[in-house]
Amino acid sequence: MHLKPILAATLLFAAPVLVRSQESPSSAKRGIKVGIRADTISSPRREIFATWRAYVNNEPERFASSPYWISGDQKRWPIFDLAAAWIYFGAAGYPRPEATLVSIDPVIPGHEGAADTFIVRALYTTTDSAGNSLPVALTRTFAVRERDRWVLASPIPRLTAAWTRVRRGRITFIFPPTHVFNERRAERSGRFVDSLSRAFGIITPPPINFYVADRPEDLAKFVGVDMAVPQTSFGRAVPGNNMILSGLPVYGEWYPHELTHLVLARWLAERDVFGTMDEGMAHWLGGATGRPFPVLMAELSHELATRPLLTLDSLLGPGHRSDSLANRAAAGLLAFANERGGVNAVKAVLTPRKGKHGPDHLSSAADALGLHGSLLDAGWRAFVRLAAQK
Repeated sequence: MHLKPILAATLLFAAPVLVRSQESPSSAKRGIKVGIRADTISSPRREIFATWRAYVNNEPERFASSPYWISGDQKRWPIFDLAAAWIYFGAAGYPRPEATLVSIDPVIPGHEGAADTFIVRALYTTTDSAGNSLPVALTRTFAVRERDRWVLASPIPRLTAAWTRVRRGRITFIFPPTHVFNERRAERSGRFVDSLSRAFGIITPPPINFYVADRPEDLAKFVGVDMAVPQTSFGRAVPGNNMILSGLPVYGEWYPHELTHLVLARWLAERDVFGTMDEGMAHWLGGATGRPFPVLMAELSHELATRPLLTLDSLLGPGHRSDSLANRAAAGLLAFANERGGVNAVKAVLTPRKGKHGPDHLSSAADALGLHGSLLDAGWRAFVRLAAQK
């Protein structure tokens, strides 16, 4: 069996182990700033601020269960604070973002005394090599009462309560009243999930909640991010929540890149697949940032032609790089494996040997395809050139 029928029909988060988190020994050193108009003295703002500060100091990027977050969100979603990904993983290569409280206000302005829901706004910043402050995200988190105490809560259930829900296969599409639902794209996504699941022997693919926004800014806002680093709000899969977030009109209800991540998340995790190969699958079956697979191969072919020192080993060997070029190289290798040996060859490439420097996918590919040494590199290069012309 080959994966071509899937193409024709066509962990950002891994599900965490939920453990009770403890106050980090380093949390006191981080410090939290308070903006000039943020009231942290009057009640209930004082109590809300204490809850928010404790939560921020408790390493929310670990996505562990938290006594400071509403229990309903945590029961519903392992990744209950989606904004944390925008904050802590949106500025890779920079120091961990630090928080400044901007304001704590009731949802309905002017209803101070009777308010049972507040909004906590915070600005997260990092620094460059010269010490300049760089904004990463401006967030909006709800604060509500639970068992006579203030806890934090996700904006999603409240902001999407009135959104339309349409089910197609195992996917429930959730979108605002202003969005024009694309039936053809939705049906295509449903078929893609079924085909990919069958190809990899996933008997019961999870039911998927697929949120559709018409602009990246709208997508970010409904998860609680009013400002984010550019290109972080196009869309993403949240396998832990069986959730797709789609924020670009070019994708809408048809987002095979992120659907690939979600459907195969557990299968890949069980085999300790290197992250670049995971991205390679998504690049191959779903393209990247609106560019289809042949365009990605054309880009890769150009790089290989102009940089002769690049090899399959330098791009995908154990312990090597993890970047957009490596992702495209992985996509080409997986497509090459499918061309030569079908889905069983793809599965073999994605079942790496255990090397001293990490998962060794190239050795698995060489065995699966019967191409060892320079033959594997040569075959892969030839395939990339041909794929770039399609």
